[in-house]
Amino acid sequence: MFGERVLDAVPETVIVLDPTGRLVWWNRHATAATGYDDAELATLGPVDLVHESERERFETWMESLLAGDLENPVVETRLLDADGDSMPYEFVGALLDGQDGVSGAVATGRDISERRARQELERQNERLEEFASVVSHDLRNPLTVAEGYLSLAQLEHQSEDLVRVAEAHKRMYDLIDDLLTLALAGMAVGETEPVELSTIARQGWASVETGVGELTIEGQATLEADPRRLRELFENLFRNAVEHGSAGRATSSHDAVEHGATSPASQARRDAVGHGTGTDATPGVDAEGASGAPTVTVTVGPLADDGGFYVEDDGPGIPEEIRDGIFESGYTTSERGTGFGLAIVEDIAEAHGWTVSVQDGRTGGARFEVEVPDPNAPE
Repeated sequence: MFGERVLDAVPETVIVLDPTGRLVWWNRHATAATGYDDAELATLGPVDLVHESERERFETWMESLLAGDLENPVVETRLLDADGDSMPYEFVGALLDGQDGVSGAVATGRDISERRARQELERQNERLEEFASVVSHDLRNPLTVAEGYLSLAQLEHQSEDLVRVAEAHKRMYDLIDDLLTLALAGMAVGETEPVELSTIARQGWASVETGVGELTIEGQATLEADPRRLRELFENLFRNAVEHGSAGRATSSHDAVEHGATSPASQARRDAVGHGTGTDATPGVDAEGASGAPTVTVTVGPLADDGGFYVEDDGPGIPEEIRDGIFESGYTTSERGTGFGLAIVEDIAEAHGWTVSVQDGRTGGARFEVEVPDPNAPE
């Protein structure tokens, strides 16, 4: 029949029930979705096609549908296949009218796994945003009060003890800043767009205090990414390279792993209590060290075959024995670091579906490689 051929072509599960609720017809998509063949489906009832935890509710929905008193024709359940696996499924029901009244009902169903996943990501993002709001407000407020009293005390007394208190305040601000960034970095990436690798890298460089570094771009590449999140990834890699990859600041390779971000606001607070960087360089502007050459050079470029990108410096590098732990939250080899910077990098990469790793650079420094899978490649 022409009508059956049409229903067989529908890319959704279609099942037909008689007035008693017995399964009397189904389309080809129903056999594909459930894994049962026609002979097996003929021996099953509609409730056998849903997970046992959902059967009572699904049966109530079908009874209301056939009785004509169903308020909501849509029901979400879990379709159970022949292997015992289940998936989120949505059925939409409608009565079939015959000459003598109701002759049954039809239900069309579809897999809603992707929609459920999006909803779960949205809930996670909402929880992260709420957490970030609490951190930002409830922790900053008492810290601001403490800073106010400290400023008053410094007007009357000058002592090393008060300097240490100011340093502790600065570290707390850094921890709050990085904790906020880490929380937001783990949020799922929503809308993406094509972005030029060189453009985003330069934007990230310009927003980082790079008074002792120089940025070099090698090659061109276009990535599908969230521009803001990708810039944060670059910012944290640049901070790691500049703050702990420069020969002037890293006294050994074990000092070359810095995971904390230093925001402009945090820097201003540090300068206000006499703990600046000791350099007059403008953030984001290439500067030269005492010898007349940049103390650290950071290079950004695409990986071979357009499979991602790298960020490499010519500093002391990262010892192989500690590389397994550098992306963990809280890991740092610096007394001034918060241990969140590279964890943020990894979270942003994973939110995009990318992977990040570290190895030796061409000149012995640290080389971070971010691999970006080809979305058109077969799984």
